Amino acid sequence: MKLNKKYLDDPREYSKKTFRVQWHLTERCNLKCIHCYQDEIQIKEEFSIAEIQKAATMLKKTIDKWNMLCEISVTGGEPFVRKDWFEICKMFEDLGFFLSILTNGTIMDEGILKKLKQLKNLKYIQVSLDGGTKSVHEKIRGLNTFEKALSTIRLLKKNNIRVATKFTIHKLNQYDLKTYLDLTENIDVDLISVARLIPWGMGRQIREMTMSKEEVKQAFELILSYAKKNAGQKLYNTRRPLWCLLKDSDTDLGGRCVAAYNGLTILPNGDVLPCRPMGVIVGNVLKNTFFEIWYTSDFLWKVRNMSREGCEKCNNYDVCGGCIAISHALHDDFFIKDPQCFKELIK
Repeated sequence: MKLNKKYLDDPREYSKKTFRVQWHLTERCNLKCIHCYQDEIQIKEEFSIAEIQKAATMLKKTIDKWNMLCEISVTGGEPFVRKDWFEICKMFEDLGFFLSILTNGTIMDEGILKKLKQLKNLKYIQVSLDGGTKSVHEKIRGLNTFEKALSTIRLLKKNNIRVATKFTIHKLNQYDLKTYLDLTENIDVDLISVARLIPWGMGRQIREMTMSKEEVKQAFELILSYAKKNAGQKLYNTRRPLWCLLKDSDTDLGGRCVAAYNGLTILPNGDVLPCRPMGVIVGNVLKNTFFEIWYTSDFLWKVRNMSREGCEKCNNYDVCGGCIAISHALHDDFFIKDPQCFKELIK
């Protein structure tokens, strides 16, 4: 995709016509990260390839009726621990879906790489990096994970596979943000993402590490300075809630969360949620059609039609909406103002 300096993320036109599915193939993982939104008690049931193909074929029919594109983010757990991950990805590709794969980057090998190079619709591999230094990253993800993640990134880049990195930011690593951003430049990452901590699942144990609105604003401003410097060369994930608060005449920032609007999450047992850390099951792909889930779920309609307390008069509502998963995780209420909204701090 040709990069446009006006856009620091994917062009808005592409986002509007693309339905996004985060498909968890497994909840098994070789790591135990302290901020993970997956519960410590894992879902044991995993769909067979035949069951996944049945659900994916049903999804394809729905996407075609909507005349949209579809991008599936293949994730886990750690997706590469599932031995048939390639066959599943190839099946998704054969159905015409675009792919990204989200990994912790610690079990990449030449065998996995060889298979990745066979995927023609693979947009990128996302590798988790929760620090720009070994000490910070491994405080969150465990020992002997930092160099493995960097080695995976270098191997992918050497083989012309686009790489994204994701940094989940909170009080334990916010001071390492600049180092992370510098590192992404040095190792030539293509897409750079910084996501706010959602204290859900195992992440509840570090709930007190959630950043203040002042800290979020400072972090976003730092990211934006890098995004502008590298505009036209790299993409930064700024098509997200709250980013519109920093919009100026030179950039196109901000966007609603896709959950319930043009995106869903599927768990290994077929349960469907708006997004993983919301924790609300709205159907199951073997028991309900996508049409049925999309158009008859009371919760999905409530999200689409919500009037969030504190957001009623905001002129940014159409390109923001806040993160309702954060509102729920911190205040047990999906429909109140994003507690990290920093609009009042903008002068």
